[in-house]
Amino acid sequence: MDLSPTQKANIRKRLKAADDVVMKIQESGVQCNALTKLQAEPTQVQMPAKDKYTVFSRTFKGYRKSVHK
Repeated sequence: MDLSPTQKANIRKRLKAADDVVMKIQESGVQCNALTKLQAEPTQVQMPAKDKYTVFSRTFKGYRKSVHK
């Protein structure tokens, strides 16, 4: 299933907002294990399209399904 340009834009916007939250927490000086794990993850810009627009599903062929399916 293909995503519309609007759906893709909304996904990118949510991922960017999450990246901004992680960055602001990091700048505040807070240290915790959860923040360390999040810093190891790629940002929205660094993520390949496969990871942005699909999720793992063991029941689907190829083990990936669309985010909006």
